[in-house]
Amino acid sequence: MLTYIGEDEQLAEVELSDRVSLQGPQERLFAGTFLMTRETFELRRRTLELLHGSRKSPVRGFVGARIDLIPHQLYIAEEVANRHAPRVPALG
Repeated sequence: MLTYIGEDEQLAEVELSDRVSLQGPQERLFAGTFLMTRETFELRRRTLELLHGSRKSPVRGFVGARIDLIPHQLYIAEEVANRHAPRVPALG
């Protein structure tokens, strides 16, 4: 954890605000925007951690899609995925 040391005070990195669109912690410090609580920092950290995990997921193609998977579609997808050399004829 970083701590910024000034002439009369010290400021921990977690105390910097996340509500200002400045480029980095140094600019936020100089702007005097350091109102983030530890709970807010932990919530933000956990959110970014979960977003990172979802982006690395092997099923990320289904995230956010406006689809309803029907059981027979899942069955076919699983059958094809389990084949050594999957080949499926194009429909349409």
